[in-house]
Amino acid sequence: MTPTEKQTWGSLISGILVFGWFIMKMTDGFSIVAYEGNSLLLIFISVIIVTIIVKIIMAIAAAIFLGPNKQDEDYMQDERDLAIERNADRIGFLVVTSLIAIVIMLLVLQDSSPSYRLGIENWHLRIEGSAGMFFVLMSSLFVGHLVRDSAIILFYRRHAIAV
Repeated sequence: MTPTEKQTWGSLISGILVFGWFIMKMTDGFSIVAYEGNSLLLIFISVIIVTIIVKIIMAIAAAIFLGPNKQDEDYMQDERDLAIERNADRIGFLVVTSLIAIVIMLLVLQDSSPSYRLGIENWHLRIEGSAGMFFVLMSSLFVGHLVRDSAIILFYRRHAIAV
């Protein structure tokens, strides 16, 4: 396993942990808690701080349990590594932009007349208030990052099988 792949595993695990914490903080059952201004700002800053702390803890854990080896010391990124990261970045970007496009479509549809709601009688997909918008947009960023990390791992595993 290359050092880049080890870092990506740490990033993926820490991203899942922080995203889980964010979901627990923002939801109560299956509904979004209606936080207002300062509370949302505090949650946003908390997400950043928690992400940094969890990434540091994951890096320390990786250093303790995996430890450096001779292969890691001699490792240098090459064109294959850069191509893998570029492809994963593109996939993550496409996921984020697709989710934001879906959010925009939902916002437009929820404010349109009932006849334009794709024939759905009970329209429950509503984004209510700033807390709902904050949750949806932050979740889009988390999902895009998790997809990017997953793509990097998948591309490295696919290459490892092919070699």
